[in-house]
Amino acid sequence: MMDWRWQVSWCLAAVCLASLAQGQTPKCNNPPVSTFTSNFDNWRNTIKGDNFDWTRDRQGTSSTSTGPGVDHTNGTRQGHYLYIETSGRLLNQTAFLVSPLYTNTKACNIVFWYHMYGSNIGILNVVYQEVGSKTNSTIWTLSGNQGNVWRRATAKLPASGNSFNIYFVGVRGNGFRGDIALDDVSFETACCMTYQVYTVKPCNNSLVTFEGSSAGTFVTTVYDGWSQSFGDQLDWTLDRAGTASLLSGPSVDHTTGTNAGYYMYIRTSTSATLTGKAIFNSPQVVKPITSGCKFSMWYHMFGSTIGTLEVQIKMGSGAAKTLWTLSGDQGDVWKNALINVGAVTTPTFQLMIVGSKNRGTSGDIAIDDLGFDASSCGCRTCTVPAKADWTAGFQGYTQFVGDDFDWTRRRGSTPSFGTGPTTDHTSGTSSGWYMYIETSFPRVSGHAASLISPTFTPTKGGCTMTFWYHMFGGTVGTLNVYIRIVNKRVRIFTLSGAQGNAWKQATVPFFADSSYQMEFQGIAGTSFTGDIGLDDIAFDKTCCQVTAVATTNAPALKKSPCTYSTLASFDNGVDGFTQSLYDNFNWTRQQGPTGSGGTGPRNDHTGNHGYYYYIETSSPKAPGQRAVLNSPMYPHPNASFCQATFWYHMFGSTTGTLIVNVVSGTTSTEVFRQTGNKGDKWIQANVTVPSSTPGDYQLQFVGIRGTSFTGDIAIDDVRYYENCCGFAPTSLPVIFQPVLHVCGSKPTTFETGFQNYTQSYDETLNWIRRRGRTPSATTGPTVDHTLGTALGYYVHIEATGVSTLGANATMFSPWYIPVTQTCGVTFWYHMYGLHTGTLHVYEESGGVINQRWALSGDQGNVWKQGSFQLKTAQGSRFRLAFKAVYGGGFRGDIALDDIVFNNSLCCEICSYMASSVTWESGLSGFVQDRTDNFDWTLDNGGTPSFNTGPAVDHTLGTAAGNYMFIETSGGVAGNLARLVSPRYGPPNGLTCNLTFWYHMYGATIGTLNVKAIPVDKNYTALSKVLFTKSGNQGNRWIKASVPIDIG
Repeated sequence: MMDWRWQVSWCLAAVCLASLAQGQTPKCNNPPVSTFTSNFDNWRNTIKGDNFDWTRDRQGTSSTSTGPGVDHTNGTRQGHYLYIETSGRLLNQTAFLVSPLYTNTKACNIVFWYHMYGSNIGILNVVYQEVGSKTNSTIWTLSGNQGNVWRRATAKLPASGNSFNIYFVGVRGNGFRGDIALDDVSFETACCMTYQVYTVKPCNNSLVTFEGSSAGTFVTTVYDGWSQSFGDQLDWTLDRAGTASLLSGPSVDHTTGTNAGYYMYIRTSTSATLTGKAIFNSPQVVKPITSGCKFSMWYHMFGSTIGTLEVQIKMGSGAAKTLWTLSGDQGDVWKNALINVGAVTTPTFQLMIVGSKNRGTSGDIAIDDLGFDASSCGCRTCTVPAKADWTAGFQGYTQFVGDDFDWTRRRGSTPSFGTGPTTDHTSGTSSGWYMYIETSFPRVSGHAASLISPTFTPTKGGCTMTFWYHMFGGTVGTLNVYIRIVNKRVRIFTLSGAQGNAWKQATVPFFADSSYQMEFQGIAGTSFTGDIGLDDIAFDKTCCQVTAVATTNAPALKKSPCTYSTLASFDNGVDGFTQSLYDNFNWTRQQGPTGSGGTGPRNDHTGNHGYYYYIETSSPKAPGQRAVLNSPMYPHPNASFCQATFWYHMFGSTTGTLIVNVVSGTTSTEVFRQTGNKGDKWIQANVTVPSSTPGDYQLQFVGIRGTSFTGDIAIDDVRYYENCCGFAPTSLPVIFQPVLHVCGSKPTTFETGFQNYTQSYDETLNWIRRRGRTPSATTGPTVDHTLGTALGYYVHIEATGVSTLGANATMFSPWYIPVTQTCGVTFWYHMYGLHTGTLHVYEESGGVINQRWALSGDQGNVWKQGSFQLKTAQGSRFRLAFKAVYGGGFRGDIALDDIVFNNSLCCEICSYMASSVTWESGLSGFVQDRTDNFDWTLDNGGTPSFNTGPAVDHTLGTAAGNYMFIETSGGVAGNLARLVSPRYGPPNGLTCNLTFWYHMYGATIGTLNVKAIPVDKNYTALSKVLFTKSGNQGNRWIKASVPIDIG
């Protein structure tokens, strides 16, 4: 159904809308004077929030000794003006008149002429309200009798750059001689105004339900642009809980089916003899992308004197055409009309709902829930992922190849006694199917089995998954659920231990703005009585998978990057950028801070109090909704390497996602993505236009709303570089990232993503982040180097499917600054397979690129270490480039892991250790010792054993935070687990302390030792004990601080 949201269009007449469609840049022109000669000049009465309406009139009002006798424009009785008729009204009742949507870039004045004559004159207020703001300000007010004369007034408008409305509020005084009139509304020449036609989009999933407004407010968006016609005889009226007519009209609305819900109706009980029409006008509607688009309306036509209900369409300046009509009593029931809009030949069109009254008082006609049918209008379709009950097999779920064992599809009891289910959940019988992990031999404690869902497309917003689990037995381990999305794996559910011999339901809320998979991981406990069952995985309707129908936006303004030498700073306008017609809401051009606290920038990036674009995420925006801003169209790049840069600001606790796509024809390539709070600062980003771009292209900035209003995302200063015109770059592509100090940088283990390493989009291949074995046989690693397991991550090039000899993939490090001139780099590579090509490592500094390391051919099925010394001068910046070259066959996967700076040479130990190791992002360069008896474990929440271990971490103080611990269940007294830090250089005479927090709680606690070990020396012979503690220290985290003495 339809989203009746305002869509910015920078002109007022249909001819201007046509010009917009051809990509012309809007000019800074003030709107013409509103003389009300022919109509309301796009001013309108609000439908709810006030008590009565402004009236267009001439030749004097109906009351004596009040109101004007002539208009101001012509000074004659034939001229028109607007006024409030106060006869029959009550003291302090109000009438709201609302302007079109304006935007001004300079502080200036609105000018108008008023007439306030009569002994009972009340108040005239002028109110300013910005779009999206919950507050408004009175910028002019006057009360009392001002004489029988037209007077000029001005009211100052702020230079906010935001879209706003002006309200003229007439307040009735203490009698009928209180008519207030208005004429010739204009803006000073100094104003740089744009004014906007209200347009809406035919595609989205919301209705005009007439719900949600409050009396006495300036809220008009609940009707989203629908308004009364001023050339009819009757009005549509907002009502609920039954009309005033007997045996006519609805008793409940259609939306809620209760007497608390609202609808619109034409009231016939006021006069039995009065006839006429009431016309309800839609805003301008953007032309649908299909020719069979249907408008949906619910109507109620009950009563003995029911007239006629029509729906008409008006395109441009043409005459209205009837699309649908119905007459007479249709019963005391709400019915639906699905009306074909037909072929639309103009950029926008307008619908008119016309209700006609017959003679009599039992002819109330009501309407509710207005919108467009998504499927017929070519809108995005929405399906919920299918329920997995295992009746028809695995239903698209697959076993993960990098785990220890597999899930089993079964019915009836599991083979082991005293564990597992005896029936499925779906049918509750032994003939129904479920999935489970079998924990009997050869399984051992800690073995994991992962079941991976099909890939689902992004959700519409936040949604909920439910599933049923069975965890019965004396040695049940753990059930984890992860969401896998954009190279991330986030745990969203965990449960350990026996939960009883019954199926139980879990409900897990989540949100995915990109394609995602669910991973169900079962971990074996300490013995065979630990079977875990899984059944009936289901997603609710809010998990709707949105699939976009192919659409074509209006042609964008074409501007070559070769001549586009100045920034798109947005300071002097929109710089050719246009809003998409096929998103949920719009980007806003803004100066100064956004309207919400704790989010958004305070100023633009360019400086001098300029403008930027941002997405306003306050209500009524919903999680997952998108705003799309398109750059001008640019010619196909003349070079193999073309870059653009921009600045972005993502500040707020509920910040969503910013995506940049390169769009060419029907091809869209994502070249940038950032999610979450990045701090209150502008950050520079660089994107590369892929050399494979098929033709003319544009950049598409997609802002996705997070979970709440503190998620404003902004962009500024977009520009292209000369290499887009075919000028050869003098160095490797410049990736605009913060320059990092080698000291304090974490080892690049790829456990939590690419860790600021970036792909070159100009290459024929990409580096792929993976865990477990690669897809091809007899090539590539089966485990990573960091953890030495199939659960650890590395990056590699996949040689399967490549046909071009010499195809390559390049990956760039961030920019760094070394502290010393003896800084070295180590990394681990895996080059195994008959067709293995070459791995190059380059160092770039000061525009000069030098190869520092290279190796070709099969090096065996083993991880090996490479190293070299940097040549960059102390204090200068550098970056690394790892380039893998395809060797001519599918057995040629090349992998890379654990890129580490040799900090004993690069840094002073204190500066290196200045950043805390919190375990929130993995092991932070620490490694397990392979010569001890067992390992430390990364965990959060409680440990599997009772009455020992922490329940929360120290960093966050919650069950979501990570810590390292040793699991002593099933172990032997005296067994050792060693966790080894990265290598550090000597303190160079400085006094350095090591601080850490420890937790030692339980009746049989052993000993914690911290030792300093000389590099390349035996762990026990030459190590020096810095700290030791034994026995139960209580259920608490305790801080330790020890001097580092390696003497």
